Amino acid sequence: MAFRLLCRWCGREYPLDTRCWNCQSCRRPLNLVTEYPKCNRFEELVDRGEEGLWRYKRLIPFSEEHMTLGEGCTPLVEIKDEGAILKLEYFS
Repeated sequence: MAFRLLCRWCGREYPLDTRCWNCQSCRRPLNLVTEYPKCNRFEELVDRGEEGLWRYKRLIPFSEEHMTLGEGCTPLVEIKDEGAILKLEYFS
């Protein structure tokens, strides 16, 4: 996969590790341009051995080194009563 930053106004390109958000020539915002490999299924790009956001690392322009706090895999729980109010006492 290839990732780069592109100014859609003047066409100037920047490497992904550029530390600016706007074009140095025309001062317009830079856009992230991604070029994904051709595949038959989205699941081919997902790393099933990882958890959380990191399972999609092939699709997102991260550096190879990453740190995690163990986030992710939060369960979704269906609530039958739409008018229910939920409170976590330990946050009070």
